[in-house]
Amino acid sequence: MIFLDSNSFLVIQEQNEEIKRYEEKIAYYKEEYQKNDAFYKKLMNNKEEREKYARENYFMKKPNEEIFILVVDSTEVKK
Repeated sequence: MIFLDSNSFLVIQEQNEEIKRYEEKIAYYKEEYQKNDAFYKKLMNNKEEREKYARENYFMKKPNEEIFILVVDSTEVKK
């Protein structure tokens, strides 16, 4: 005998798949958090790493330096 109601097998299967997707997202975000946390700790504990990051990402410079940013025109680049 089969009863169909709001808790049918298909609904439960869809909910289980949704739970699995959310668990995969949780695992992904935990991994990303661990990577970012390790990177943050490395930056906060090492002055040279902090300086390197600032120079590469924010184009910061020392007072006696000049920075030149070279931009390649994408229309001139041929494959």
